[in-house]
Amino acid sequence: MRSAAERVAKHLGLTVDINVRKLKETRSDKYAFAYYFMGNHGVCVFEDCPDDMLPLVISHELVHVHQVSRGDMVFDHESQTFYWKGEKYDLEKLNTISYYDRPWEAEAKGLEKDLAKIYINKNI
Repeated sequence: MRSAAERVAKHLGLTVDINVRKLKETRSDKYAFAYYFMGNHGVCVFEDCPDDMLPLVISHELVHVHQVSRGDMVFDHESQTFYWKGEKYDLEKLNTISYYDRPWEAEAKGLEKDLAKIYINKNI
C-alpha cells in the first residue's frame, strides 16, 4: 500500500512525507480521509475499505494532500470550515452543495481513476 501510494504522490509532484495507514475502525459514510495536522500529511483508510477500492480511494485522498500542499485547500478543524482558493465553505454553505460539486472533491474525483492506474502499475 505504501509503495503504491508513493508512486501516485510522485506522479502528483508531492515532495512532502505522507503517512498512509489503515485504521482498525469503520465509518458508514466513507472509506478514508486525508489530513494535515501539526505539519504532517497523511491518509487514513478505514478497515472496511474493500481491497479492490484501495487504488481509487488512496488516489482520491492523495489529490487532497496535493491540494493542501499547494495551498489551494485549507481546513479549519475548530470551525469545520474549508477554504478553497480563498473562498470560505462553512457547514451552512456545504449543506447547499452536493458532495462531488464541492470544487476540491470534483478535482479529486476527476483525477482518481487515472491515478489509480499508476497505483496499480508497478512499472510506472
